[in-house]
Formats: sequence, structure tokens, C-alpha cells
Amino acid sequence: MGKAQAVRFRHVFFLHGFDPRGPAAYHAMYEREAAKQAALDETTLTVSKRENLGPHASRWTVCASEEGAETETRYEFLRWDDIVRRHWPKRKWPLFRLMVGYLAAFRQAHFLGLLRRTARPAYLAIFFPPLLVSGFALAGLLIAAAGALLALAVGGPGWSAVLAFLAIGGASMVAWDRLETRLNPCWLARVFGFLVAWSKGRIAGLEDRQTYFATKIAAGLDDPAPDEILVVGHSIGAQHAVSVLNRLEEMRPGSLSDPRLKLLTLGQCIPLLARLLDAQRFREDLGQLIVDHPLVWIDVTSPADPASSCAIDPLAATDRLRRREQPVHPIHVSPRFHLLMPREAFRKIRRDPLLFHFQYLMAQELPGPYNFYRLTAGPEPFAPPGERIGWTLNAGEAP
Repeated sequence: MGKAQAVRFRHVFFLHGFDPRGPAAYHAMYEREAAKQAALDETTLTVSKRENLGPHASRWTVCASEEGAETETRYEFLRWDDIVRRHWPKRKWPLFRLMVGYLAAFRQAHFLGLLRRTARPAYLAIFFPPLLVSGFALAGLLIAAAGALLALAVGGPGWSAVLAFLAIGGASMVAWDRLETRLNPCWLARVFGFLVAWSKGRIAGLEDRQTYFATKIAAGLDDPAPDEILVVGHSIGAQHAVSVLNRLEEMRPGSLSDPRLKLLTLGQCIPLLARLLDAQRFREDLGQLIVDHPLVWIDVTSPADPASSCAIDPLAATDRLRRREQPVHPIHVSPRFHLLMPREAFRKIRRDPLLFHFQYLMAQELPGPYNFYRLTAGPEPFAPPGERIGWTLNAGEAP
């Protein structure tokens, strides 16, 4: 890589997923994982302190040095965690009602069978929360009933059986609360429920926030200093990126033709929203971005990620692509996580859906083709396979 090709100054706009944590947690993760990745790559990555840019944005700077190339990255975190917290049910009944609602919406869209055939990890993830909650509640009831019967069997009065039933039932509810707090087993249910509410236009403030994000990117495009402007969407942040870039083009026609502007999506679950019957507005945004604009868009998503459905073409059932030649983007690339860590470490993340889903933002244990910190802070320009060394077209993960 010659110096003429190196990115000297990059501006990253990061859109996080359905996560109630704010920028402080992501800055701490970026700083920690950047140090690990730099040690593996034998490079230098220096992350500055975080600076607040108002209620909906934060920023830090990353300075990279590699083989004589110096790169500065302005990393701007576009936040919507306040919206997430408003749609993060904690009580049991709203959470269960959320699960029933998203299962009905996916079934109505004839999506469950498609997931079962083509995206088995996502299919299992959809059913895991309701089965877990139902199983836990049933087990609690059975144990409480057994305790009540035992109290009667040993000759206790009737009130002792009632007391035993209530005590064991209450203990099971406390156990569930602790399980939910420590392991967050129902975060996927909240994600799916939010996507259904999004499709129905029930997320107050969502469009205003996307318009705000578009104005931030427009301001970045007005700055002639960056060699590269990279929009990064992780998880549901990918859906946000699609809509935000279309709001940008509506506000400032021609913005998406700026050759500096590029899009990276990580662990996306775009089809989960695009296939819902009420998501017409999002499908229009997606169709425009895919068909009408020459934006460089690379999607790095593992087919083994239970929170993604990258094996499904989100627009295959719409007229948008039937009338036009199949576009060449987004370009789907596999991170090939099983090549980036020892076998036992890969088995560990396969057992933890949340850990797997955040692996895109983590340092890797072994050198390999996917490196989040080289993509967002390194000197090499963001480019498709064939132009950038190391990409592997999406062929799935190891079993």
C-alpha cells in the first residue's frame, strides 16, 4: 500500500443497535478493544477522551500509525439510546405480550418458514425468548404446586399449602428477575418487538432523530478535510443507516454521489424489518439505496449470528427489484469469526448470542481478514473485495 493510497483523515459516523447503553460504554469498549487489536497487529492506536456534542451525539479521535502511515479518525457516535430505553419493557406481562405480538407479525408476513429454511440461527432466536419465559413460568408453577402438595402430605394445615405455593412462586419470580438482570436472555425479544413497532410507525421521535443524524452527516460532507466519510451501522443501526442516508439525499440531492461517502453494516437484520407487512416506508428507503445510488456499501454479517438474517434477500418479494436489473450492492462479506480466534473461544461465542452479536466491534485473537479497527481507523481505504486485500465473500461460518 503506497502513501498516495493511505487515508490521512477519516470521519466515521457510528449508529448503534438496540442497546440502552449510551456512548460512554461504547467509547470504553472501543478504547479497550483498540488496544488489544493494536497489540496483535503490532501497530499504534491512540483513542482520545470522549467529547459530548449535545444530547444525541458524542465524539472521540483515533490516531493510528502503521508502516509510516499516519491516520486520524474523527469517530462520531450518533445516539438513540433514549428511544431504546422507552421501548425496553422490564415487567413480565408487557414482555410476554411483546413476544406474542412479534410472533404474530412474522407469521402474518409468511416469514417464519423462510427463516426456518434459510436462516436457522435467527429462526431459533425468534422462538427462544417465548419458550424460555413459558418454560420458566411453567416450571415455577409446578414446583410451587409440588411444595403445596408436600405441605399437605406432611400433615400441615391448608393455609401452609397456600403459603408454600405463594413463597415458591414468589421465589421463582425473583429468580427470573435476577436471571434477566445478569444474562438478559430476552434482549432479542425486545429487538424483534421494536422492529414490529417501527414497521407500524409507533416509535415516537424516530423520524426526527433520523433527520437529525442526516444533518450531522451533511455537515461532515461539507468539510473538505476528510479523505473518507464512513457510515457504520451495527445491528438495527444498519436499518437506521438506510433510512438516514435516504433522508440525507432528500435534504441534499446528490449527497450519496460523493465518492468519499461509504457505508459499512455489521450484524444487520435488515430483512426482519423489510419483510414485515407494514414496513412499506422502510422498503422504499431500502430500494432507493440499493437501486438508485452508486454508494459503496459493504455488509459484514455472519450467517451464524442469531440476531441477523443476512442469508435472506430483503427485497426479493417486492416489485422494486423485479423491474430493475439486480444491483451489485450491498456486497455481503463474512467476518469468518472461526478463523479469528481459537476453536474454544469460537464455541464460547456461539453459546452466547449477545456476545456473538457484539463480536463485530471487538478485537480479534488471531490475525485475519476482518478487523474492525483497521476498517474504522486504519490507513487503508474502505473498498470492496478485489480492491481491498483480505475480504472473504459471505460463505458462512464453521459449524
